[in-house]
Amino acid sequence: MTETRIVVPFPPSSNHYWRRVTIKGRQRVLISKRGREYRTQVYGYCLQRKPRKKLHGTLACTLDLYPPTAAVRDSDNFSKALLDALTYGGVYEDDSQIKDKRTRMFPRVPPGIAVITLWNIEPLELPEVLPRL
Repeated sequence: MTETRIVVPFPPSSNHYWRRVTIKGRQRVLISKRGREYRTQVYGYCLQRKPRKKLHGTLACTLDLYPPTAAVRDSDNFSKALLDALTYGGVYEDDSQIKDKRTRMFPRVPPGIAVITLWNIEPLELPEVLPRL
């Protein structure tokens, strides 16, 4: 199993990544300015990684989050911004490839970092006849 490890800045919360706006009378959900800046920042980190080949196939990942402050946070509020930014950075085709995800929150490390470990996984082989549920 080959792992890919990437270290990037701590992501914004989902609460700050998305914005609701009204355009021509219609509600739309867009990536906020802060979210776009984060994506661009992660893109720069992804350009530096070696090798730069995109990961293909079914993936598993571990997101190790080291926040910038000791504020209380929900670990699940950070994965979407982080995984979208890695898509934008060209690490994989799309975050829908990730079928197994673990998120861990650790003590603060100013200015805050996220360590992402990715690896390919194979789907389980199912028996020919599945029991009725």
